[in-house]
Amino acid sequence: MKCTNAYWIVMWAAVALWSFPSLGAVPQSINYQGQLSSAGGGPVNDTVDLVFSICADSLCLNSLWSESHVGVIVKDGLFEVRLGSINPVPGPVFDGSMRWLTISLNRIPINKPLPMISVAYAYRSITSDTANFVKNGGGIDCSNCNAVFVNVAGPDSVYATMGTALLGKAEGSSSDDLTGIGGHASNAGNGLAYGGFFATSDSGTGAHYAVRADGISASSSAACGVWGQGVNTSTGMALGGFFSTAPNGTGVHCALRSDAFASSSSASYGILSGASNNSSGTAYGGSFTAGTGGTGDHYGVYAYSEASAAKSYGVWGEAKNSNGNAYGGYFVTNSSGEGNHYGVKSEAHNDSYGYAYGVHATAENTADGNAIGGHFEVSGHGSGDLTGVEGTCYASSSTVTAGVRGDAQNSGSGLVCGGSFSAGYIGTGTPMGVSTQAATMSAKPAYGLYGIAYTYSSGDAYAGYFRVIPTVVGTGQRYGVYAEATTAGWFKGKVNCEGNLDVVGNLAVSGSKSAAVKTDNGEYRLVYSQESPENWFEDFGEGQLANGRAHIDLDPLFLQTVTTDAQHPMKVFIQPNDENCKGTAVKRGTSGFDVIELENGTGNASFTYRVVAKRRGFESVRLAKMGGPSPEELSAKSASMSANMETERAKMEEEHQRRNTKKQASEE
Repeated sequence: MKCTNAYWIVMWAAVALWSFPSLGAVPQSINYQGQLSSAGGGPVNDTVDLVFSICADSLCLNSLWSESHVGVIVKDGLFEVRLGSINPVPGPVFDGSMRWLTISLNRIPINKPLPMISVAYAYRSITSDTANFVKNGGGIDCSNCNAVFVNVAGPDSVYATMGTALLGKAEGSSSDDLTGIGGHASNAGNGLAYGGFFATSDSGTGAHYAVRADGISASSSAACGVWGQGVNTSTGMALGGFFSTAPNGTGVHCALRSDAFASSSSASYGILSGASNNSSGTAYGGSFTAGTGGTGDHYGVYAYSEASAAKSYGVWGEAKNSNGNAYGGYFVTNSSGEGNHYGVKSEAHNDSYGYAYGVHATAENTADGNAIGGHFEVSGHGSGDLTGVEGTCYASSSTVTAGVRGDAQNSGSGLVCGGSFSAGYIGTGTPMGVSTQAATMSAKPAYGLYGIAYTYSSGDAYAGYFRVIPTVVGTGQRYGVYAEATTAGWFKGKVNCEGNLDVVGNLAVSGSKSAAVKTDNGEYRLVYSQESPENWFEDFGEGQLANGRAHIDLDPLFLQTVTTDAQHPMKVFIQPNDENCKGTAVKRGTSGFDVIELENGTGNASFTYRVVAKRRGFESVRLAKMGGPSPEELSAKSASMSANMETERAKMEEEHQRRNTKKQASEE
């Protein structure tokens, strides 16, 4: 038993029947309903132990009958027990004298003794007032007592000062329907017809239920608290159920509140709504509308879900269709009003280690059609900036913050794009497939664009791959990559490449070309490349004279890169390494050369050589003119691009600030 605070019984009602042995079909018990409230006046939700006593006096000094009920369930302050179900109430207790009922909770009386009046004296109706008494010689011969006493056209109302005015109860074990209370209304005119009408007055502070219905079942069949059906064979609406609240009062108004509790593995639906239309009309599983009145927020649908380790969906939608469009959820805003318009606004809050997705969309298509996780489209109307998708991410932790993150996987042979961006060619503005900005106020680096690629197989991995389509349309310059790093240092900036750099095409540098070599003190010093007005390849080697002569064959691979013929002979430079050599002469060929000691010398001196030959395909090139824009033009163009980007950045920042201000104002 739970420990409880002070409670008070604020309402009670009883129906009593008793029997003598000759009339044993009537139970010797009282059906008791009560409302239990706390000392502060609120309804109780608890499990309590109660003791009921029937006394012969108002002070309950003389108890005629007593019974204990353990584990009584109290929900919303209401409970129900059957007095006499444990200790039957003897018939002589009600001999015509006044009787009082007292109730104790945890051995403490929680009510003043209640006088038991007309309902309890249904015990005496067995011998004096019932149709059974009359039928068996009590006064008249009743051959159709059911019609006389049950279905008789009675007064306009059934009235009770406390308890239950009308209790309908049906019990049986057959396959026929059982109806506790059956109501039927027929109106041949244009007036309303109510099969049943229930109302509560506005007096009292307790909960008011116009209708409370409990559907309890222990079988595999459905249990319906309320089941409604609307049929209209004409053009009028057919409403299975209609619920409305009046605008009076300041408390929460719920036209319909539905709670579903379950403790099994089966689904639990707060509301389960189904609509079917076999004709051409629209079928709505649920239609929700919030009126225009008032100044508070209006929600067409507000859904809240809370769960433990299992998934929790605020709203979950599913749609199926044979050949038409199928929308799991469809949301639209009209064009009226000046406030922000959100087709969908989504927020996700999480205090655990799990992911929090503002929007998580999954698309699957097992046929040949496209599957798009999310598709966003903005029309071209209006003068403001148009953004198909804007991703903004704010964080204050040490983890990664991504404005937009894309992940793609394909188990087939098709392309896999983590993100695909396209800028159309219509219009006069500058198209940018991707525009990225990174700014930092810390010592950490800022990457405008950062790419990582890796492969688990034999395929190539490109951290970044840029390509300009070699179309014949258009006359402008084409840049596979245009990179600029402006600093205030002694050079304009750096474009760093860690690893190998392969260039297909010409490489033109307005500055110097150098190698960075690390010295003993840890510094890197620059060693500059030798420049030439013509395009030469060179090779080096060593040889030795034998009787004053030597022949050198050049590397066959080297010969494949150069041209050595009569019009483009190779250049050979010999350096003897021994003092006894009288000097050397060279006789050049197309694949090698001969070294001959002067003055018919017969020495055996060693020597080193350097061979220079024209690069194949560039034999006639000398001081070629630089193509494309000049460094001055590139600098001017870079300054213009920087200015335009700064203008665009300022506009984006201004628009972002404007949206935040407007958003805050709308939320306030």
